Amino acid sequence: MKRDQLKDLQLTDEQIEQIMKLNGHDIEKANGNFETLQAENEALKKQTADYEASLKSFKKSAKDNEELTAQIEELQKQSKKQKDEFKATVHGLKLNSAVKDALASEC
Repeated sequence: MKRDQLKDLQLTDEQIEQIMKLNGHDIEKANGNFETLQAENEALKKQTADYEASLKSFKKSAKDNEELTAQIEELQKQSKKQKDEFKATVHGLKLNSAVKDALASEC
């Protein structure tokens, strides 16, 4: 939202200032939420990478144990599924954010 747009609506400088303050608070809140989600995203990526590294290590040490190998393969499938779900969630968050930004810019 730009001041010029508000002036075109024939708002007073005082009204424009109040609107801009409210808009600024909303932007700060959105940035805080984004930073939190970004930190969570990075933590989950690291956790997933550590998990996958552990699985590879277990698989190497369990070459002769078929049951353990099967369990590891199942865990790898679960890890891939979890990773795909996480990617879908992140994509959804990005899409929602883009839609909100687009709607906010229209106002």
